[in-house]
Amino acid sequence: MRYPTILFGSLFILSLSINLYSQEFGDISDEELEMTSIEEDPEADVVILFNKTEMSITPDFDLNVKNHTRIKILTETGKEWADISIPYYYKDKIFNLEAYSYLPNGDEFELDDDNIFDEKIGNTKFLKFAIPGVEVGSVIEYQYTLFSEYISNLEPWYFQSKEFTKLSEIRILLPPGFGYSALKKNWALHDITELKEEVWNPYKSGKKLNQFTWTARNMPAIRKERHMNAVKDYYAQILFQLVSFKNAYVNFTYAKTWKDVAENRYKLFDNYIDSGGDQIDFIEQYTSNINDPLNKAKKVFEYVRSEIETESGGGWYPNKEPDEVFEEKKGKPSEKNALLLNLLNHVGVKAEPLLISTRKNGEIFREWAQTQQFDRTIVFLTIGNKKYFLDTSNQFCSFGYLTPQTKVEIGFLMQEEDGKIIQIKPLKTKNRTEITTIANLETDGSILAESNIVYKGFRALIERNNIDKTENLRDHVKNKIDDFSVEAEIDTFYYSDLDSIDKPLSLMIKYKLPNYSEENAGLVYFIPPFITMLEKNPYEKERRDFPFDYPYEYEVRETINLNIPQEYKILEKPKIKKANMRKFNFSKVFFGTENKLECRRNYSRNRTRFEVVEYTKLRAVFDKIVESDQDIVLLEKK
Repeated sequence: MRYPTILFGSLFILSLSINLYSQEFGDISDEELEMTSIEEDPEADVVILFNKTEMSITPDFDLNVKNHTRIKILTETGKEWADISIPYYYKDKIFNLEAYSYLPNGDEFELDDDNIFDEKIGNTKFLKFAIPGVEVGSVIEYQYTLFSEYISNLEPWYFQSKEFTKLSEIRILLPPGFGYSALKKNWALHDITELKEEVWNPYKSGKKLNQFTWTARNMPAIRKERHMNAVKDYYAQILFQLVSFKNAYVNFTYAKTWKDVAENRYKLFDNYIDSGGDQIDFIEQYTSNINDPLNKAKKVFEYVRSEIETESGGGWYPNKEPDEVFEEKKGKPSEKNALLLNLLNHVGVKAEPLLISTRKNGEIFREWAQTQQFDRTIVFLTIGNKKYFLDTSNQFCSFGYLTPQTKVEIGFLMQEEDGKIIQIKPLKTKNRTEITTIANLETDGSILAESNIVYKGFRALIERNNIDKTENLRDHVKNKIDDFSVEAEIDTFYYSDLDSIDKPLSLMIKYKLPNYSEENAGLVYFIPPFITMLEKNPYEKERRDFPFDYPYEYEVRETINLNIPQEYKILEKPKIKKANMRKFNFSKVFFGTENKLECRRNYSRNRTRFEVVEYTKLRAVFDKIVESDQDIVLLEKK
């Protein structure tokens, strides 16, 4: 079962308690209507006054989910919260929807049934509506009931979102005989209470059942920051799983191990593997002259990656059959990879489905055996004693490599009679940019330069992607040197090995920097024109609440060989500059004679995570980098 998870965040604390606010639908207090801001979160666009959900299992073993949400609009941007989209499993049903907005002057606006729409994407539907009459200062609220026949897979409940939440509450009513397990995450620093009690059964008069309630109050907002993986990984949350049902006649286990999940889900991929169609005759003929399994696998991979268009859309579940993807020559990432799975097995290369959660989708919980954690199917195969991880979604990603988004630590491998979480170890890349510039300083103050930029590893993949998306290649190239001279004039440029994705990508640029140096009283000075120089620290905030998660390790090596006119000589060049912390190093060195200057700038970051306690030091390192990038070379006339 998939029920809507409305991810709402932390709440503000006022002098008034939430208990002073009625939680009856339509009973809005003067305090709520007159509220204009919250002290605890000056940046808040809205305040989630409360977000409450109650789930109950009916005597027919169906699930009823009732949600009631109330939100205060504080800013113009906050008005976007009146555009509601409720995701739910396409076989479920939503009814009893009500939605209103309330203005401080007493006006009320009700949602009309004609303005409610359904949109289906894969196996998920989205119930969409815009609450009418919303202005800054409005209070909006809505409630609905969802009915589902699927009770074994309960979605996570998130107590936080990107806005402050005053009250977030999830309640489950379980009839006798049901057992459940719950996985809690990120609770330590928050006010979250848990209550178990017996209450009257709403479905059977005179009977009681167990009610479990988890209540979070005054939960701070969590907003997306630079170099931050999925925000939801940091929310206080609870993940549910029904364990069992037992009475005098039945003893049934709901809780699943990863092996159980594989036995159920592998049938889908088994059908894809066995699926016939024109693609089978084609691929057998396409690889008929290749006997080596590795070369055959590479040939098949390259065909699917380059000849099948990648459509947008996520989800691990491939909705289209392999023959349909082959005929249409397009498919979503998981659908392309299912076709690859089909073709590899038909040409005698044993391949298996591997479910992953991409970086934007968030972490996997090993203890929670549920496939809704994943958003991509890739392909795993072993040839000889080597393991390979394949994803055809990016046309510039080579065999055995993964992209920055899909390069994650673990995944769920499904085999015919087994399923398990495994470590993912794709082929390693050296992610480096190497820049060599030969330049001449002219007596009129301009610089004539030729730069050769070599992109390696993920840097090459990213640059190829950027080129593929750009409408004006010349503007794209000019942006690379605009950081140190917006007046740069490009003469010629060209890329080498643009279509050879297994090779580094090279870019040669010839350009002029007019009026680059300045002269005063016989002295000439300028900042060496490094292409990778920084004008300001990218991390401006005084503090940070979450770790830095860079997508990959990275290195930049840049060298400038500058020829100086005979009329001048070097009077002063910058001193050696260094800035470093653990596995992160920066250096800048200058060598010079009378008329030649060599400048080297090296940046090396050999890890991907920096903890919160390291932020101050990381920011200080970038301060030193920015400072060093303003160092001046001083010349004098002979």
